[in-house]
Amino acid sequence: MSGGSGSGTKDGSSPKIIITKEISPVSIKQGKEAKITVTVYNHGALPVNDVEILDTCLPELPVVWGNSRYTIPSLSPDDTRILTYTVRAEKAGIYRLNKTTVMYADVDGNYSMSYPDSAKITVIRSLLAEPDEEKSEDILVSFMKFIDGLKSFS
Repeated sequence: MSGGSGSGTKDGSSPKIIITKEISPVSIKQGKEAKITVTVYNHGALPVNDVEILDTCLPELPVVWGNSRYTIPSLSPDDTRILTYTVRAEKAGIYRLNKTTVMYADVDGNYSMSYPDSAKITVIRSLLAEPDEEKSEDILVSFMKFIDGLKSFS
């Protein structure tokens, strides 16, 4: 979780934006989907305006539902907006998701940016998955070498 604070307004107060990013589940099988939730909360006493949320996704976890970009014209004090989208795990591995970027303006028009901590997901390869093309080629090459080795015994 990360809070952003602008340069402050004329009356000395500054925005207090709290941003969280969560992924669920945190461990999935290759080919399955996970839900990403970004929450933006205005904990300050004044509204923030022109809020832009950009959550870039890894190529191994493409968006299959929803949108990872969102614009909020204004966020009042104690107000929350939630951005939710779904990704599909294309490749096994442990991935740290890219940090979300949130930009917003205070009531005087001063812009600030905030970056919450990123989340991590583990994608497990299916036990029954077909071998990758590269591995298939490696197996074929090994098999051909094996056959060539047999020929030398005859």
